[in-house]
Amino acid sequence: MSSRRPLAVALATVSAGAVLSGCAGSASPGVAVDVDGQTISVAEVDRGTAAVCTSVEPDLRGAGNTVALGNVRQFVVTLLAASEQARQLADEYGVKPGPEFSRQVSQLRLTSRAFPEEVREDYVEVMSAEPLVTSVVDAVGRASLEQDGVADPTVEEISQRGQDLFQSWPDQHAIDVDPRYGLAMVDGQLQPADTNLSVAVGDVAKSASATEPDPVYARTLPAGHRCG
Repeated sequence: MSSRRPLAVALATVSAGAVLSGCAGSASPGVAVDVDGQTISVAEVDRGTAAVCTSVEPDLRGAGNTVALGNVRQFVVTLLAASEQARQLADEYGVKPGPEFSRQVSQLRLTSRAFPEEVREDYVEVMSAEPLVTSVVDAVGRASLEQDGVADPTVEEISQRGQDLFQSWPDQHAIDVDPRYGLAMVDGQLQPADTNLSVAVGDVAKSASATEPDPVYARTLPAGHRCG
């Protein structure tokens, strides 16, 4: 089953605020995200962005849509940071992703065979973030409830406890994102935000820094700055 269609839809909802590069931020040079000491490089984000763009371009073109590459970068940064957060949270509770995660990774690898070989691993790395987080959330939720002496928790209790732990994790662990990506931590989650320190001047600049995607603006970008 292909995952390109829902991915194309997801990208259409990402803010365009990261299209313009901002000033250097709290992350070190060459570092896109620092998740409590574990870094995700700009190069990793760029590779993931290329992989995701490759995977969704047929659907975007088929629908006559175009997405600014900055939007795709936001999507990739958010997922890679969530993966690293999930791994660290799992380590804290001594748990591992369940077998359903391995099955979903296998499915992603099958899907990736439709893409050029050089983007396959990065595609799987990015797109495995959601199933990884889901699996870890359930595992840490169960482990936490067991620590509290809850012998037979319900599925809802496990899910809620895990989600609470995941969302509160950034309160005790620093997650620093280079402002160029237009993301900020809000209620325990990275969300699109205007982190560009420059002032938007003129209609084009305002379109680039808008909080909602602007497909018309995206189509005006050079080929190397858009997807679709």
